Amino acid sequence: MGISKAMYQEQDLKYNRAKRRVAEIKGFRIHFTIYLMLNLLIALGNGISNDAAGKAIFQSYMLFTPVFWGIGLGIHALRVFVGNRVFGSTWEARQIAKFMKEEQQRYTSDSN
Repeated sequence: MGISKAMYQEQDLKYNRAKRRVAEIKGFRIHFTIYLMLNLLIALGNGISNDAAGKAIFQSYMLFTPVFWGIGLGIHALRVFVGNRVFGSTWEARQIAKFMKEEQQRYTSDSN
């Protein structure tokens, strides 16, 4: 009662898929942590320098980095957490089945 080669390959495929998913989530968490830390440092630095210069601590230009980087971070989050559901392996399998069915129908209609 040994495990067949196909079962090993399937287990290996599942493991590699899970490992890739964990790496994607880890990459997003690192990106998010760096985003928070650097934007906090930038805000503190701007606040301190503006206060020392006698300006208002908050200036509207201070929003450029967190907003535009935040947009990129949001896109990264969508790709990691939502994109796999929308265009993941299940979607790919459905599309392949759909195209194969269309080809089969086209082939059978051409031979008639």
